[in-house]
Amino acid sequence: MVGAFSYLYTVQTTPQIPHMALSASPRVPEDAQRAIRDALINAGNSRGGRQLLDHLRFQGFEPASPEIYEGYARLLQGVYGY
Repeated sequence: MVGAFSYLYTVQTTPQIPHMALSASPRVPEDAQRAIRDALINAGNSRGGRQLLDHLRFQGFEPASPEIYEGYARLLQGVYGY
């Protein structure tokens, strides 16, 4: 993002925070969950997937784990239904 503004100078950088997570209901069969997860993670490998990423202005999706979001629940208390 910083590179998009030639007049902007970096003063400090911080670690990135995780983007929103996608989750599936336990009622969704595991094979469907796996197929959706694989399609999103590999979206850059197909024409339709690249169109999706372009539309969302995402570089791509990556697998997540609970550890990535560890500690953010406390930060979000009182926000977004926490």
